[in-house]
Amino acid sequence: MRRREPIPAEVLGTCLSLAQEVQRGLPPVPRRRGRPFTYPPPRHLALLLLRAFYHLPYRRTVAWARALRPDLPFPSFQALQAYAQRHLSQDLLSSLLQALKARLESALGEGEGGPFFLLLDSTGLPYRRKGTLLRWMRGREERRMRSHSRLCLLVRWERGRRLLWIVGLSVGPAYAPDARLGVRALREGEVKGG
Repeated sequence: MRRREPIPAEVLGTCLSLAQEVQRGLPPVPRRRGRPFTYPPPRHLALLLLRAFYHLPYRRTVAWARALRPDLPFPSFQALQAYAQRHLSQDLLSSLLQALKARLESALGEGEGGPFFLLLDSTGLPYRRKGTLLRWMRGREERRMRSHSRLCLLVRWERGRRLLWIVGLSVGPAYAPDARLGVRALREGEVKGG
């Protein structure tokens, strides 16, 4: 089974269900005089999990949650930050992140060697010799200038191990299309897994 990266809506849904389960086991938040809570405490916990999972600032976390689930009310970023300072310990957050990771991996499946991305980039490399010229036709006129080659590099990035390595390389004439050079680099690299 191949693994895919979870989409943010799946992560938020898993955070909400996990926070609901965890909140049942925690002691209740003491009631104070005044207005009752507008948002249930599991909602705060789910947003803090989403924030930790994606390494987001508080404002962006609330904006993402409101965009992903417009049917649910979410607290402001100030209320979220105040809840984190008063009620959340670092141990609880790290254990919840481990539980979230385990749930997402079991739901999405684990691929061979973990997930990876392929990055493709190309650039022109000039020749420094006088005798090598680039010739091309512009209408009926032949133009000449010092030449350059097109270098296309295919790099594999493994997110889990934080590792980059060169998988394929192809060199073509000046102004060669990136797609053609990329196909050659892929054939040379024979990327497997992921």
